[in-house]
Amino acid sequence: MIMVHPANAEKGFEQIIHATFSRSHMEVRWPDKRHLTLHEFSAMLAEPVVGQKTGSCYTPATFSGSARRMDQATLIDMAVLDSDCGHTLSEIEAALRKQGWAAIIHSTFNHLSATSAISAAPAEKWLADHPGHDIAEYLTEKKGLLPAVVSGAKIVNETRDGSARNLIIEHQPCAKFRIIVPLDRPWVPGDFPSQQAANARWRERVGALAHALGLHHDQSCVDTSRLFYLPRKSSPDAVYEFLALGGVPCPIFALADAVAPPETLFTAPASAPRQPPVLQAVTAAHKLAASPDGEMVDLTVWAAQYARRFEIVTALKEQKSGIFTSRRSGVKHHIICPNSGDHITTGEDVGGTYCVNAGDVGQSGLTSITSGFVVHCMHAGCAGHDRLDHVRAMLRSGTLDVGDLTDERFLLPKGQSYDYSGLLTKQPVVEEYRAVAKTAAQERGSNIPPELYANLPGVMRDMHDYTTATAVKPQPALALGSTLGFFGAAIGRKAELSGMQVRANIYVLAVAHSGAGKERILSAAKDVAQAAGLSQIIGVEEVASDTGIINAVINQPNQVMLLDEVSFLIGATNNAKSGAYITNVISTLLKLYSSSRTTFKGKSYADIKLVQTSHQPCVSVVGCSTPASLFSALSTKDINNGLLSRFCLFDAGDHDPLGRKPVGRDVPQPLIDWLVAWHERPLNANPLQTVGGERVIAPVIVQMTDEAERISDAFEVEMHETKKQARDRHTDALFVRARENALKFALVWACSAPPIYDATGRPIIDESSLIVTGEIMRWACELSRVTITAMEKNARDNIADGQFGQRVKDVRDAIARARERGMTLSEIGRTSAGKLPSRDFADVIAHLTSTGLVFQITTKPVGAGRPRTALVHKDFVEQ
Repeated sequence: MIMVHPANAEKGFEQIIHATFSRSHMEVRWPDKRHLTLHEFSAMLAEPVVGQKTGSCYTPATFSGSARRMDQATLIDMAVLDSDCGHTLSEIEAALRKQGWAAIIHSTFNHLSATSAISAAPAEKWLADHPGHDIAEYLTEKKGLLPAVVSGAKIVNETRDGSARNLIIEHQPCAKFRIIVPLDRPWVPGDFPSQQAANARWRERVGALAHALGLHHDQSCVDTSRLFYLPRKSSPDAVYEFLALGGVPCPIFALADAVAPPETLFTAPASAPRQPPVLQAVTAAHKLAASPDGEMVDLTVWAAQYARRFEIVTALKEQKSGIFTSRRSGVKHHIICPNSGDHITTGEDVGGTYCVNAGDVGQSGLTSITSGFVVHCMHAGCAGHDRLDHVRAMLRSGTLDVGDLTDERFLLPKGQSYDYSGLLTKQPVVEEYRAVAKTAAQERGSNIPPELYANLPGVMRDMHDYTTATAVKPQPALALGSTLGFFGAAIGRKAELSGMQVRANIYVLAVAHSGAGKERILSAAKDVAQAAGLSQIIGVEEVASDTGIINAVINQPNQVMLLDEVSFLIGATNNAKSGAYITNVISTLLKLYSSSRTTFKGKSYADIKLVQTSHQPCVSVVGCSTPASLFSALSTKDINNGLLSRFCLFDAGDHDPLGRKPVGRDVPQPLIDWLVAWHERPLNANPLQTVGGERVIAPVIVQMTDEAERISDAFEVEMHETKKQARDRHTDALFVRARENALKFALVWACSAPPIYDATGRPIIDESSLIVTGEIMRWACELSRVTITAMEKNARDNIADGQFGQRVKDVRDAIARARERGMTLSEIGRTSAGKLPSRDFADVIAHLTSTGLVFQITTKPVGAGRPRTALVHKDFVEQ
């Protein structure tokens, strides 16, 4: 670590600045608003955390609500820029000293990285158009890297994400820094005609600031809701550079406009446009485009007539599905940027560009856009491009044809009108059924009854209580699942159930609504591991490839993988366009689950010396998700391949408690001692016992009482019969591992007694006390029963295969969201789910009514008027 504190570091650091903080970029609510001195903020940035790039983060804006949204930003009093071109700390310091401004400068996660990922297609086109030039010149001209960085640059590999193809470039280490500059007066939307105008002015002013410093900056830094991670580095040995520079606040609103790249310190080719376009605006000049065969179209005229109806996602999937990457954010479908050749930063082209159908824009979260299709790229080089620029590029490349722009298959029907006659039966007013509102008691409850976590033993209770007590929104059912997964990894390869060949690795799916508090179960596990000095127990937190998992397991055989929004991963593995390195993730997880008593082998190679092995790895998984995201990502393949039988479902239901001030408490000492005791227990008490030169793993054998074995056998008979009954429902594969999961739960319970202490006060495990009793086995079987029963119910209700099944599910969910009021057919037809061809719409409605998923309810009007006939979800219908 390099830390520099010049003598005048305090000058200007008494200024109060504002920021909003979060524990994760995935948080929906950002309530942690703080005002602090620049000196206090500087102290937060001076010491980086060792770990992955993602983690605690902040935005220099405050917001009127609890969401991090551009349309709710209310104040910004410091500007944040990134320098990723290779300039050194001393060079950046000199540029700031020249202006006399106070600033904080620190290196970012990929500081001094010697590799970059760039989009393959534009690089290869540029090289073909410039014979005699090499990739180093491309990086300088198009990406802005300094000559010293690209010296000797060469292409060393190629990667894929879906259909996005990227080149991996090896070059000299590239310095990367973040620059934080306090302002002499804040940006406040009330000073501008509208929020949109205020956001545009901030974008332009940040560009002017970068121009004043001669700094080529990351254009995405100009968003008023932009988040930045607190400093992190990948290892203790990674270099971290920091500088607190005293001076005066920056007069950002008095700076000269950015009109051209300066010929000073930072010589990268791009600067912010003088008048940045509003997102999705169309410039006044008409835009003409031509397809490869020369057919012309005036896109401005076309947009005036068709933009409100154009279903661009549908058109691209039909005509050029290869443009999509594996990433999807709700109705935002991420694509390879049509203008990726204009990008001026390095990085894989997998997530910066997205498109939205015109019919889905209302659900996109893009509050500044109320109608019409969307194509938007967040890369710096596309800052001046609007949606028509991207459509023009698609026509030029042949991704779309001119005829696609007016093809009725890709256009919403005018007025979205349907002939609904005959879809509903004639029914008298309110006879057999009536719609009812759910009371609190009728809301969907957790599948885990409280009695299953009310009387946990020893340190299991300590872990569960710590997780819930320190949570803003406690979720005790989910805390039970995370405790089991975490303890399974802590026990690892050092305990086995007698005669059953069962180890403690457990796979957990923790499901709760967005913002309901599920993230705390992950962070609590990390807090406990860190308090015990055993952070290595926390394994993979973000999956990039199957190889990444294998390498992590080879390095740390016992670990718990903490996966936030695991639905994204599952969805990517089920995407036919994803690369093998993603689709193989599921098979790797399946193999790891079954390898806890044998040798796990990585990928096969012709050279057997390259094959990696891990002896008896014990890997647990705790994955969090919202119910809608999880079950829309799953398919019946996940039932049949054994994935869902391995995962145990801990569902919070509709439980979404009010936020509260969490209890401040330390991690219980008995819990820390227990973790240390299991960690220090040797894999084999006899160090001389070896096979083939390798030490034999000899876990402690946990015995079962006769009563426990009888209960286990009876549960196996019960689940076997249930499995046979489930064959007609095609869910029998879910019950295959019900007994095995129960035995794993029992093993963790039995191993959770508090440690004892030797004469020196060192905690040790009392192995003589480890036994599974009938009471423990009864608890474990009931827990396995409720998790697998809930998994089957959700699989039957929510996993859809094929287009028709997905349509039925989407319309059903839209009706359910209307609760007891239900929806008329016209109202359904106006939703994104209901925008279907007339025949398909009729088929979906017929299926929903004939299967009893929805009921037709007719209600009398209050006063004059006609009766209202609506479809109401079965959960809101009383016979």
